[in-house]
Amino acid sequence: MKKKILISLLFGLMAVSTIVNVHALSTSKPSGGYWKYGVAGVGSISSYTHMSKTHSATVSKGSNSNFNKRSAGTEAYARLWVYSGCNFYYNTY
Repeated sequence: MKKKILISLLFGLMAVSTIVNVHALSTSKPSGGYWKYGVAGVGSISSYTHMSKTHSATVSKGSNSNFNKRSAGTEAYARLWVYSGCNFYYNTY
């Protein structure tokens, strides 16, 4: 019984460790703003902030997408609960 519980606990810890450590975000400063995009623990994200222009962030995979448009100085944040195969975009207006 103790061996079965120990094995279950080890597999549970490995699963949690795998979920928590999914981070592959990239950052850059295109078009005068700050863009963060990639895979995080919460899925695939695109986050863009521009201090003087209206801007947007988008994440898409196939027919699924999430788009967020914000005014200057506010973070545009888009997320899909998908961990691979996504496309990431930002835009200024």
